[in-house]
Amino acid sequence: MWNLLGNSGRQVIVLLGFGIAAARADVIAIRSGSDLTGTTEWNNRTGADVAIDVYAEPIWKAPVGGAKWISYGLTGPGQNSVASTILVEGVVTGPPTASFYATFFLPNPSVSGQLHVWADDTAAVFLDGIMRIDITSPIARATYCAQAPVSYTPEMGRSVDLSGLGAGLHTVEIQAWQIWGDTFGVLYEGNVSVAAVPEPAGFFLLLPVVAGVIAWGKRRSRV
Repeated sequence: MWNLLGNSGRQVIVLLGFGIAAARADVIAIRSGSDLTGTTEWNNRTGADVAIDVYAEPIWKAPVGGAKWISYGLTGPGQNSVASTILVEGVVTGPPTASFYATFFLPNPSVSGQLHVWADDTAAVFLDGIMRIDITSPIARATYCAQAPVSYTPEMGRSVDLSGLGAGLHTVEIQAWQIWGDTFGVLYEGNVSVAAVPEPAGFFLLLPVVAGVIAWGKRRSRV
């Protein structure tokens, strides 16, 4: 069949095949506050997360790309103050103030990706049950927040590598602690790029075109 097509016909098939193969290069966005129904984002205290970015502290990192500062309730400035966790010589002795969860689905394995996390005051981050970012021990209180890898000013965020993940459902868990007894919240934002695969539906739509090119090649060979 390949010989029947001739150079022009082979070029058409190659171009069509390239277009099909490149049709599915997906980028999945992960944004805190993008789903406040408790379906793909939730917390262990009240279920559905609450967006508090409209009441954000001026020194908090500004969200981008649709992300929002979230909490289990209205715990922003001038709202409900959150009690401090117990610290013994800088070591956390109690459970997190709240744990936040987010799930995302990858149709194909990931080739690259980063998730960036901020928290007031600090947080540990898990991906599929494996700790990726731990809290500092002992924790020291800074002027406004925590002297820890994850805090809430722009330069105090940390990143989790999302490359190499398999296709399927994945879960992020952010365990957040309040150590000052004041405002409380979490922000995360990132993207995952997955491997491109052919689009089967597109291939079947192009079958009449392929058949036409083959018939044209046969007529040329007879001539």
